[in-house]
Amino acid sequence: MATATSFRGTNYIVGEPILPRHRNIRTSSPSTAKKRLPGTSNVKVHGVISARAPPHTSLRRKNERSTSLPPCILQGNRKAPKFPSRPRVAACAGNEDLAQAVTVAISSNSLSQDISIAAFVAVAALVWIRLFKKLTKEGVLSQKLSRKLVHITSGTLFVLTWPLFSEAPNARFIAAVVPLFNGIRLVLLGTGVWNDPAAVNSLSREGDPRELLRGPLYYVLIMSTCTAVFWRNSVPGMAALALMCGGDGIADIVGRRYGKVHKLPWNTGKSWAGSIAMFISGVVLLAGFVAYFDALGYISHGVIDSAPGIIAVSLAATLVESLPVNRFFDDNFSVPLVASVVGMLVFST
Repeated sequence: MATATSFRGTNYIVGEPILPRHRNIRTSSPSTAKKRLPGTSNVKVHGVISARAPPHTSLRRKNERSTSLPPCILQGNRKAPKFPSRPRVAACAGNEDLAQAVTVAISSNSLSQDISIAAFVAVAALVWIRLFKKLTKEGVLSQKLSRKLVHITSGTLFVLTWPLFSEAPNARFIAAVVPLFNGIRLVLLGTGVWNDPAAVNSLSREGDPRELLRGPLYYVLIMSTCTAVFWRNSVPGMAALALMCGGDGIADIVGRRYGKVHKLPWNTGKSWAGSIAMFISGVVLLAGFVAYFDALGYISHGVIDSAPGIIAVSLAATLVESLPVNRFFDDNFSVPLVASVVGMLVFST
């Protein structure tokens, strides 16, 4: 028998309780079911009013406003809600323009970051060189010692700034421009366009400006090339700069001080002390580079795993540096070349 019930102030005539799915509600007459439960649809089948409620939905009044859903998740015969005509981002699809805009914004931000870091490193390098020039001018450091200290520290500190640059593909090329600024300065000093005797004395052996167009210029060109070609995820590039900066520089300082007696049999211009110092300093500096970039996640070579390769690279570079051929072939070119080639053979990049 039909009974009367009330829901939110509205009277309904029903026969039996409604279950979540397809339950028949019997009434005394089809005409008595003039009102239906909210959120259901009445279908007349053989005099029976069947109230069908959508699954997982709550009861609503007939005129109750439904929740607006994005077009991509509408189901069944529901009509897509009418959104206001204004610019918007698609809810589920068509976000290609947004992704492109985000990519452009990130690229622009990376470019700005890299240019800023490059400018900062270039200025810092200039200040660093001026510091040694002042120490040489005031007699604190000798000309030869000042030149070798610049040789050792400039490249080493530059390598340590590589992680400051972004992950953008072009970051390496922006970083490679930094040594070229110093290269332009060397060309101006070496050709006499820029007259600065103090700077020439701190960078040359004999105080001749033309010396800057050989070894020091090769030095900055090798730094720029290793940065652009190898970058911070390549151990061979680190090996080239470690042996050129630390190994060759320490060898000259130690050899001049302690190598006046015990000379190499195949090259009397080199000493055992200088060669041993180059090998040890090359191993130490390259191991430091490997540990540094491995800790930052740029390479997967640990110091222990890389020890055989580090020793092989340092030994090969030390041997090449000791040969008499370096009278005609500058160390700043031969040492990093051999170190990078051997590094590519013993390390997987």
